[in-house]
Amino acid sequence: MLRPRPDVGYLHEESPISGWSGSGDLDRIAADYSDNCIQVSNRQIRRGKAGVKEAFAQLFSDLSAAGEVKGLEVPVRVFEDNVLYIEWWADLGDMRCDGVDMVRRLVVEPVWIGLQLKPQGVLADIGSGNGSPAIPLHVVSKFRRAHLIEVRARRAAFLRHLTTTLTLTDVIIHRVRFEEVVSELEPVDWISLQGVAFSGRLIDSIRKVASATTTMS
Repeated sequence: MLRPRPDVGYLHEESPISGWSGSGDLDRIAADYSDNCIQVSNRQIRRGKAGVKEAFAQLFSDLSAAGEVKGLEVPVRVFEDNVLYIEWWADLGDMRCDGVDMVRRLVVEPVWIGLQLKPQGVLADIGSGNGSPAIPLHVVSKFRRAHLIEVRARRAAFLRHLTTTLTLTDVIIHRVRFEEVVSELEPVDWISLQGVAFSGRLIDSIRKVASATTTMS
């Protein structure tokens, strides 16, 4: 749990946004922030508790409009001095595919791509999540090694379980942000991404392991 400071708003493990139930208790969320806090998102800057309430009200409204919110987690918290950086993700139940659609999108399509393109060498999959497309690609391709990079603990544990069950060799799971592990990676031939925003830092990190012949999908 992060310790509060008088001049900073913080978000702890039991905050209403962590494992959000759908009600969006704005007063409880705002209680985590100081009166003079500054909240910076990817689109706007808001100030004070009123600004925090406004920001989360808009967030919950957008999520509800997108689909049924099954859960919301905050896997990344970096707290230093009076600055807190967080990353979060939402599980939108109604937007998830299932059945035949899920198998086609998560398994059949990556397998078809692998059979058509016949990738080889080293793969880096950024934001591996449920393992697609990296694991289906690895199964049908001739990758010498596959690096699956996933910061969320439960997803990384699932990936380890999946690769063990499938007895996949030369697959390495990194539970960390790509930008933090890039210095440990070898040059890669293929890069796949899923659900990852292209920030300047991410692009700079990709350049460190990519070459003129690296393919990105």
